[in-house]
Amino acid sequence: MRRRTFLRTGLAVGVTATLAGCSNNAEDGTKTGSPTGTATDTATETASQADETTTAEETADDSEVDRPANYRWDMVPGRNNEIRSRLGQYAEESVGGVVQNHPAFEYSTSRDVDNQSIDFEGLKLFRDATFDLMANDNPENPMEQMVQAYVDEDLFTDAKTGGFFAQHDLDAPTQYDAEGWLNAETVADSLDYGHNLAVAITWEQANRTPDTVEETAAVIREAYKRHHDFDVLAWATTMGSRTREDINDPTGLLYSPDDDTLRNFNFDTDEGNGEDSRQMHAPIEEWSVIQGEGPSGESRYHPLLFHTDRRMSGQASDFMEAKEIAANTVRNIASGPTPRNKQVDLEHNYSMTTGMTEQLSRTLLEYNSNDADFEDVWNLASVIEDVRRRDGNYIFDTADQNDDYSGFFDGGFAVYEVEDDSVINEVWQDEAGQYDNFGQVYDELAAV
Repeated sequence: MRRRTFLRTGLAVGVTATLAGCSNNAEDGTKTGSPTGTATDTATETASQADETTTAEETADDSEVDRPANYRWDMVPGRNNEIRSRLGQYAEESVGGVVQNHPAFEYSTSRDVDNQSIDFEGLKLFRDATFDLMANDNPENPMEQMVQAYVDEDLFTDAKTGGFFAQHDLDAPTQYDAEGWLNAETVADSLDYGHNLAVAITWEQANRTPDTVEETAAVIREAYKRHHDFDVLAWATTMGSRTREDINDPTGLLYSPDDDTLRNFNFDTDEGNGEDSRQMHAPIEEWSVIQGEGPSGESRYHPLLFHTDRRMSGQASDFMEAKEIAANTVRNIASGPTPRNKQVDLEHNYSMTTGMTEQLSRTLLEYNSNDADFEDVWNLASVIEDVRRRDGNYIFDTADQNDDYSGFFDGGFAVYEVEDDSVINEVWQDEAGQYDNFGQVYDELAAV
């Protein structure tokens, strides 16, 4: 990393519907297509600069395409000008070109009308626009000042030097130092300053809201994007409380491609191993909660434990809730609680097969020791976020036929649109895995 100088300057139940349409991997022209209708964010829409680097074709207007009510998407690369124009204004860096090769594109039919254009780089704007959309939505919240505080020594001085700054471990700094943050040699060392500052400011300001973790995560990402060489992404998750069953502990996950490590994103300064670390941002597999240690032992619920026998403990009161929390842990990678997001039904226009949910849980929990690619999980999250803003009912599953879901997520996934919305809840409740390998289930139902 180049050295930087601190400059003082002034965010399951049984089958109840008969599905018609295509069969998986058939070339008979009877399947997949793409839904129509995309909701818009409530933020002011102004055009961003055009991406000069891509030569991909623009996304076709498919509003008049006649497709069956139930089908599997045939995903193909395409430029989403609407997303890039509407949300690109909030991204300081230029949006990447259209991704032409992706495991989700390997499935195809012979009919052009089945195509569903996907712009993975464009969909990442859901996340990179989050800070501005949240800050604009709540101007009383000092999100912009929090980002500036990373390089301005005169902002939030009590949080930086007083009792609010939480030392990560015995060797970590006890107060914030901008030059220390800017010139840290490792992501972990930089987080000892950068993560803990955002938490300290929130505690010092007594500014806890239902969106606190999401806002803090957005602030951290924005501060790194503006001022640092490292790339850091944090997002909120739901986790069972140690003390009460009706609240969720503020927590999340944190990832940086600079060291390709997934960490917990801790918010409670008394959470740790009780010996030499508060584990504010420990590698996920080392966190005491994941290991079943601490005051509540194995009764704590964390969504990345969904594939284990601990998925029903703590906050998760039943299987459906545990599964939704685990699936939303993936979806939250793509976006925070922006104004548009708050208007969207959080669960009920999409679902994910139980097998896929378990595979994703295992992939993220063991990410630091497997060969999975975080980019693949982010791309999936972006498409989930995209369908939540559409009309229709969607089922997500892995792309492999006869998948036993025992491996790690490899980026291949399938999206099915179904006419009967009751199928969504049935897949959420599918503890027995009846809807796993949804393509085969889909084939059987289509033949009825």
